Amino acid sequence: MAASFSSSSLDPLDLAQTALKRVADIASSLGVQHRRPVCGRLGAELLLAAQYLDTAAGVPAQEERLRLRVTKLLRDLATICCWHRQTSTPSSSGNNNNNDDGHALLDAIVRLPPGSLLYRTALGEIGKGLLRITSQTAEAEKAIFHIQRFTKRDGTHKQQRRREAADNEFPAKRSTPAEYPNHINMLAYNALREHMCCSCHCDGEHLTRLLLRPPPLQNTAHNGHVQFDMLFSARAWKGAGSGHWQDVQLLVPRAKRSKKRARILSLESNDDIQPLPSPPEPLSVRVDHGQFCKLISSETRSRVCLTVHDGKLHKTGFDHLRQIVQHAPGISLANLLRIHHLSARMKVTLAYILAQSVWQYYDSDWMKTAWTSETIQFIEECAGEQGGIFAFKPYLSVRFGDEEDPLAGERSTIDGEIHHYPRVRALGTMLVEIGIGSPLPMNYSARTISSSVAAAVNEHLLQAIQHSKNERLWRDCDYPDYLAAVSSCLHPCIFGSATSMPAVGGEGEEPFIHGLKRRRDILYDKVVFPLEELLQRTRWMDQLTSISPLETPTESVPAHGVVAEQLPSPAKDADDAGAAPPAQTDPESKRKARRWLLQMRRLNHELAAAQAKPISPAARVRIAVLDTGCDDNAAFFLHSDHGSRLQEWKDWVDESEQWQDQHGHGTHLVSLIMQIAPDALMYVARVARSPDELLGASDNVAKVLYLLGPRVEPDTAD
Repeated sequence: MAASFSSSSLDPLDLAQTALKRVADIASSLGVQHRRPVCGRLGAELLLAAQYLDTAAGVPAQEERLRLRVTKLLRDLATICCWHRQTSTPSSSGNNNNNDDGHALLDAIVRLPPGSLLYRTALGEIGKGLLRITSQTAEAEKAIFHIQRFTKRDGTHKQQRRREAADNEFPAKRSTPAEYPNHINMLAYNALREHMCCSCHCDGEHLTRLLLRPPPLQNTAHNGHVQFDMLFSARAWKGAGSGHWQDVQLLVPRAKRSKKRARILSLESNDDIQPLPSPPEPLSVRVDHGQFCKLISSETRSRVCLTVHDGKLHKTGFDHLRQIVQHAPGISLANLLRIHHLSARMKVTLAYILAQSVWQYYDSDWMKTAWTSETIQFIEECAGEQGGIFAFKPYLSVRFGDEEDPLAGERSTIDGEIHHYPRVRALGTMLVEIGIGSPLPMNYSARTISSSVAAAVNEHLLQAIQHSKNERLWRDCDYPDYLAAVSSCLHPCIFGSATSMPAVGGEGEEPFIHGLKRRRDILYDKVVFPLEELLQRTRWMDQLTSISPLETPTESVPAHGVVAEQLPSPAKDADDAGAAPPAQTDPESKRKARRWLLQMRRLNHELAAAQAKPISPAARVRIAVLDTGCDDNAAFFLHSDHGSRLQEWKDWVDESEQWQDQHGHGTHLVSLIMQIAPDALMYVARVARSPDELLGASDNVAKVLYLLGPRVEPDTAD
């Protein structure tokens, strides 16, 4: 097996990328199997290196340099894979024979069929090398360090290169929607924080929920003010009931207070005149300390209207309730995904709202609380027939205080972390959970895990990356734009290119501000904008707030964490249609068929909801079914919506004018097609008595196609 990559006909970058991914999979599996976190970390670094190749190879300025460095990377990888045969570090040249063996192993897992003996042998040898090196923690850390170096931009002018690469990769930020200045977010947060010290003379604190609204509702203005919709629990939370939810509207002035007029007056009068405060709105009353608890505890069944003047909270009156919700604790996004099924439209809409909100609040104290599938909440509405839980109305569970969640900072400096931007990382994890329809299993606690916090964070990141690459989990949400947004969040190099670099001639806080602004721009370009484009192309953007509430769950959650849906059986409709009993099939096949049929029904429902007007009969799809016939007296066709879509019949076997089906196969097929295409018109031709005769019915099929061609011109013939 002394093969070499140098003789490969494949592109070296493609070859390296494939080898890295496969060795990463082996390392990740061994890390779980042997409970060895460092092995999982090594797998994560290898996977990130593969993703870095995929991302950077598309940038011409970087591709040539990558080709020069990829040989060194493959040599290091080969050394790691053969570690059980040698003791040299990846940085050294090592034994040439062992290096050749390592290249041969990599060549085998890239080129050979997965089921072949040589392929399995190569996997076993690589596994031995990985277990050997990860049993020596110091050597494993050196190997990880060498892999990490590959994704770093090196050279004598490192900062200049980093800036140029970032400019090439992220040119000009796309035009963003109208946004209000960040000081508005800070004014709202600070004004409320002053009143969060509960005066109810009991333990606990009032629960706070901030409604995350999609644009343009996010920027709703009232006479130059920005609106925040919130819910507060009437009683302090002590683990029991929280009383009712109080609907609160908070308005914050869009413009900052101007001091220009005050300065002019001071010059004219030559007196020490202070800047004039902006006058509060008429009938507003300042909310003093200790009064806020009483205000939100009142049983008035009205909306409390507040505003911020000069940084202080004022009550401006009451209004009709806008957030009419059940007076019960909400449900977290994690639990929502466990017990409910979200349609593709719901998933994309929710993902967009969360991404847009993270971008809007990115540099504010609203992010002191970690945004995760546990802190994103949903509260059931009870507005008559329009009640229920709506996917487009997520709330953030806010914890006011001076202390920031250590895992919620804008940039982390924890030694050993792979991804240093917790807010982006957490958003990527939520997008994965929404996309696959299930929360990621949490098999550890960052505070109680025996290893370091960095190991726990890296393990969770690797878990999210692995789930994002598992096509089997994505089912009805495998949109390229969505997956690109997920990849951008989870890839540390994307945001790592926008580190806190000083602007030209910058000093003090300018490096931090420059880097933060750059990362926020990247967040919009790489995450928010792709989701926005996806909504535009699917025509869902104009109907973000017209999505129906979630259906009542009908099945419990399986232990492995991926939601199994209780799907209606297509066999029921088939039996009603008079079909013959289906042949015995395995449960897995039935489950997949039911899931697929339900996905088709949901897709048709969403497409129908997006139609501006009903489809005219002339524009309907027409389908010709050439089979064993159709029994129009079956129960399925007694429904007027079904029977009216049976257009024409022709019997080429017995020349009967009556609709008939002696076997049932054709009836089943027609009913199934009508369920999948609910607006299609059906043209049925009986060309055989049973499915066994269909292979010999070519003459009848030819006659049907000849007849239907000029007359009906069906869109589809089966």
